[in-house]
Amino acid sequence: MSAPIFWAAAGLLLMVAEVLLPGIFLVWIGLSALIVGALAWAFALGGMAQVLAFVLVLAAIMGAIWKSGLHRRRQDSLNAPAIGTVGRVVHALEFADGRGRVRLGDSDWQARLAGGGTDPAPGTALKVVGVDGITLVVR
Repeated sequence: MSAPIFWAAAGLLLMVAEVLLPGIFLVWIGLSALIVGALAWAFALGGMAQVLAFVLVLAAIMGAIWKSGLHRRRQDSLNAPAIGTVGRVVHALEFADGRGRVRLGDSDWQARLAGGGTDPAPGTALKVVGVDGITLVVR
């Protein structure tokens, strides 16, 4: 098997593995392998030049990812601005001792009352005033 075909096959195999085992890291290694395959084919690179090219291309891709901020995972994705959980109106399903469940859209969520108070009756409209982990804080 010639070197460009090897690099292309390895790159495609890694990208398929990314689909089957999602983790957003194999795709970048696979992309690097595809680029090195193209470079090896276009410039007839030798073995050490291919390995060096792979390391440099992978470092460039990882550097671009790091600089763009794609490596950061949002810890507060439940109340990210795009999600907009705070301020939404929910409906009480059941409550006991200030804790219960509410309906938000087509999902049921754990909820607790902000500042205590009496438990709302099922169907009562409540407003989300905060998020505590995966529990909605409602009033």
